[in-house]
Amino acid sequence: MRRSILTFCLIAACSPVFAQDVEAMNPKELQDAAAAAVIAEDADSLLEIMQEMQRREMLFFRAAENPLCDREPQKEGYFSTAHPGHFSTARQWYFMKLRETRLDEESCECLMASASFNDLLQEHFGINDSDISKSTIATMQQERDAFGRLIEGQYESFHRASCRGE
Repeated sequence: MRRSILTFCLIAACSPVFAQDVEAMNPKELQDAAAAAVIAEDADSLLEIMQEMQRREMLFFRAAENPLCDREPQKEGYFSTAHPGHFSTARQWYFMKLRETRLDEESCECLMASASFNDLLQEHFGINDSDISKSTIATMQQERDAFGRLIEGQYESFHRASCRGE
């Protein structure tokens, strides 16, 4: 009896969700719809929902290791002899730019998959990591100080709502 009531409640709550295109659902709606489909034993809906979850790499579909998601600036060239704070500044600038990119794209993919450190150096400064100088670091620091907290806050809000479904 209790299970029947729970099933009915979930189906009733998720029926509008089922009517939506699964691609338009946020992560929380997808999870709720999957639970309702399991309880309702609706294999077709569940398959559609699970395929969307897999496409977004949600839950257990998330890849264990993605080499592109582990990229960071390397401590070589300029950074091998520079003040340790310069590497920290460059790294923080890099992640700020990656968050900004993901916000613009409204994407939940891992940050580092969008661009390498060298890609961003080329795009913003027209240089490679071997051409970094103190003036490059100073510009990165100014940009990070001016926009870092704003971008971080916006990205966290976006990621929490759109990617984690909170």
